[in-house]
Amino acid sequence: MPSINRGTLPQNFLDSVSRGMRLVQPEPQYWFAKAAMAARLNLAAIDAGATTTQQFVSMVGGGDRVPPQLDELARAADAYPGTVMAVDEFGKDAGETVKMRRPIFEGGGYTLAARQVQPDKTTSTTGQAIKAEEVPIVLHEYEGPYNATAAEVQPYAIRDFDAKYKANKDQLASLTTMHLRRDYVVLLDTVIRDLFRATGNITYADDVANVLSFTLGAGHSVSLELLFKARKAVSDRNWQPFPNGRYVCLVPTQFNVDMLGDVDYRELSANHAAQRNLIYGHIATVQDLDIFEVSTLRTYAAGETVPGDGNAVPAGSEVFEGLIFGPQAVGMGTAMTPSAFWADDTDYGKVAKVIWRAIQAFQTLDNRAVQRVLFQAA
Repeated sequence: MPSINRGTLPQNFLDSVSRGMRLVQPEPQYWFAKAAMAARLNLAAIDAGATTTQQFVSMVGGGDRVPPQLDELARAADAYPGTVMAVDEFGKDAGETVKMRRPIFEGGGYTLAARQVQPDKTTSTTGQAIKAEEVPIVLHEYEGPYNATAAEVQPYAIRDFDAKYKANKDQLASLTTMHLRRDYVVLLDTVIRDLFRATGNITYADDVANVLSFTLGAGHSVSLELLFKARKAVSDRNWQPFPNGRYVCLVPTQFNVDMLGDVDYRELSANHAAQRNLIYGHIATVQDLDIFEVSTLRTYAAGETVPGDGNAVPAGSEVFEGLIFGPQAVGMGTAMTPSAFWADDTDYGKVAKVIWRAIQAFQTLDNRAVQRVLFQAA
């Protein structure tokens, strides 16, 4: 069975779903997983000396037509570098650590009077240190698939008789590979999403104090004003936008429903078709915000405590969450890409059991880069 590696992952497991006689199962875009894959693709492009990720995938493909999903990843990597910071500078064992350094800027006396050389005063010879902070990323070993009923990782099993003799259009080994890939992609998407959410920087609809105000029928819904206030919070922290001069804004599917009555948003969305180089989920650009619809964003049900807020959602209500961020908020490292491993126990050759295993590291690098937005349905 083919392994899950850098060559297969960027195309996502969706390629496998549509093969042969298989019916398509509805699946999300997995925006966060794709962002992580795009980061590793960009890292490979840098290692190869390519000017852009799109140039790299074209070179690797020998000039052949690039598959649509891989093309999307390449364009995302070039348009939004640093969405996820990828590093491969690890050893091969769990516990290995890479420390990312960030300079700390300090100073004062930013006036001409403070800096003017005084004839009767000597310049100090006392040195001061240049400061920096470090964010460690530690490798751990991960595996799957997970059995929710048993609450543990359990392998997929392929019986030798079925694999060799069962007459069907869908080979069991290929089907198992598809399920292994999907299991990893869903895990990656969830982990990266939650690393972006690991911040108490929250902007609430209508400037309410917390989610306790989101009572049934209160109508604290999303608006362009809410997005602009959240963007202002990121900008006020002096966090830089992406190289294209824009921040990324991720919104749930409820966003488009609530924004139908907003004239300004309708006008901006109408121009969406005229834009070029569209990337998965992109629905509009408002000033310096590129807005993407993401169906795997977090939604909080009644009675659920919202992290960073500390309060439970009022009865009968539902709270939606969006994200606005700049680059270098989240990082990941890889020592061993997800690969298939077979169990030693085969019941005398009658059954083959397989899991995926990877050695990777995941870390929120700086939550100042992210602003969460919370709202309820209109």
